[in-house]
Amino acid sequence: MSHFTSIKVQFKNKEILKSILVAQGHEVLENTYVRGYGGNRVRADLVVRRSNGYDIGFRQRGDSLEMIADFWGTGVTAEAFLAPIRQAYTREQLLATAVEKGFTVESESVDEKGQIRIVLGRWA
Repeated sequence: MSHFTSIKVQFKNKEILKSILVAQGHEVLENTYVRGYGGNRVRADLVVRRSNGYDIGFRQRGDSLEMIADFWGTGVTAEAFLAPIRQAYTREQLLATAVEKGFTVESESVDEKGQIRIVLGRWA
């Protein structure tokens, strides 16, 4: 019996997601299988290989990605795993869009609550 759960996430850029996962210290494989309970496996575009044998994967579904894992054995909840990834992804996506539109980063800071503040500028 499969315990895999799919969760739609708001990530659209697979390359940005991969770079964030690697930067956060995860071993990331491409186009392979997510391992779960009892040897069950499901294919994913990006797979975060975990030492306990219960991986977390991301696969393309339409214009966005979905996360897939057997969370019964991962040792982490989906929300706990995604929280730092969401913040880093949002930052990277914002910066990529800003550069594309001709903006430069004037300043960037992180407050005591961990919130990121970015000031952008552009010559008119």
